Order: sequence, then C-alpha cells, then structure tokens
Amino acid sequence: MTTATAGVSQSVQQVALSYAAMGRAVLPLRASGKEPLTARGVYGASSDRVQIVEWWSRYPAANVAIATGQASGIVALDIDGALGLATLRELTREHGRLPRTLVNITSRGFHLLYACPDGARNWLRRGLELRGDGRYIVVPPSMHPEGTRYRWQHWPAELGWPLPPLPEWLLAGDKTTPPADNAAARHPAVLAGCGLPKGVAADPRLIYTKLRLGGQDSGTEDRSGKLYRTARELVEVAADRGYAITRAEVAGVVKAVDEACWNKYQSDGEYWRIAAKVLPDA
Repeated sequence: MTTATAGVSQSVQQVALSYAAMGRAVLPLRASGKEPLTARGVYGASSDRVQIVEWWSRYPAANVAIATGQASGIVALDIDGALGLATLRELTREHGRLPRTLVNITSRGFHLLYACPDGARNWLRRGLELRGDGRYIVVPPSMHPEGTRYRWQHWPAELGWPLPPLPEWLLAGDKTTPPADNAAARHPAVLAGCGLPKGVAADPRLIYTKLRLGGQDSGTEDRSGKLYRTARELVEVAADRGYAITRAEVAGVVKAVDEACWNKYQSDGEYWRIAAKVLPDA
C-alpha cells in the first residue's frame, strides 16, 4: 500500500490508529500545521485507541505526528534540505553508508527512522537533527503548511523487518558542535530582547535563526522566505515547550531578525502577515 493510497482511502484517524497498533505514540497537530493540539504537547502523545478516536472526533482535520524516543521506541534523523544532505554526505563518507530503513518524505527533505537506543540524545548539526525523547515528527497523510503532503517511501506495514538500530557514530553527533553554531552563539540575546522566555530564546533547535544571526546563512530562499521559515521554526519550538506564543511575539522576532540580518525595516504589517500565516487560528 502506498502512502498516496493510505491518504485517500483512509481517514487520518484510521491511519493514526494503525500507527498506534504498530506501537507508536501519536498526537494530533493543527490542521495543515505542526503545532500540537494536546494540552501537554508531545508529552501527551498516546497509543490508546479510545484517546485517539476522541482526538480525531474533536479535530477531524488534524494532522498526525509520532512522538520519538522511548514513547514510540524510535529516533528520527531529520535531513533538512540541501544543507542537511551535504552534511550527511560528509558524514557517510567518513563513517560509511546508513542502513536501509523507513523513510518519511517531507516538504524539504526526509526523516530516517531507527530503533531507539539507550542514551540517545537530541542534537543538531548543520541541517541534520536527531530527534529522540521530547520530540516528534509529522507523518503521512498530514499536510505541510506549504501545501504538500508528507509521504512514506514505503508504507510502514510493508517493511518485513524491525527498524535497524541507530549507527553508533550518530549517537556521538551531539558531541560535535559545528563552527556555524559557534558563530551564532549570540542569537539568544537577540531573541530574549524580544521578550521571549529564556527557554524558548536559547533553544538549540532554532537552527535557521542561529545560522542567520551568526552570518552563516546558506539557504536558497529570498529574504521573505527566510523570515517565514524563522517564524515557523519559532512557533514549533514554542509549541514543543508548551509556551503559548502570540502573533505579536512572532512578529517582534521576525522584525528583530530582519533588522539584525538585513538591516531592513519594511513595515509592521509585513511582519504581522508572516505571524498570521504561521498562527492562522490565533
């Protein structure tokens, strides 16, 4: 069964129940978005059938995510765009090819899923992110905010083997801090100056914001696209931390990043339009 078939012939609720039957803890996300609809964010993820039916009865258009880490017994290696692919190629040249596994195709890249090992820690490295405890991945048949659907390279039930273990050299990824991250060490000050809680402003997952503020921006989008990605990333991190971020705060951050990176100021209306796009129901 292909992903496209699953998305058309089954409701999101049915697919969420199938993930739960595979031992995965799921949670509902905002329709065509990535923000959790559970009171405790990712920590409210569940594989309980009654809970899942209740969620999608209340939010029939919700996207679906799988919690990573011990909750589901998996970790996900998130490869984001050209920068992530380039970093992965460098690492595999040094350490060898990755074992074949389940692949979740996203809007700009993909997630590789592996069995969750003991001691796995979340880390970031130039377009790569290892997601374990306290994180989640958006999965098919969810709709990306940019209008494309997530899809599996192969439907999970078609794979006739358990997920392979995460290679040991990926466990050490958090021990290496790339130069781009060092160069961006000042980014929390810019974000904290916008009135954000310290935990959100200093969150290491704000990778695109860090790269831009550190002068290491290698993205291919235009300025407007980069500001939008900054806003979207901020909303995701705030949701993960259980912080109810407002449009005013998002607009303020976008304005501060615009001034810090491009020394530009267009109008508050532009920043509010970006904030409204990433928080449509606020």
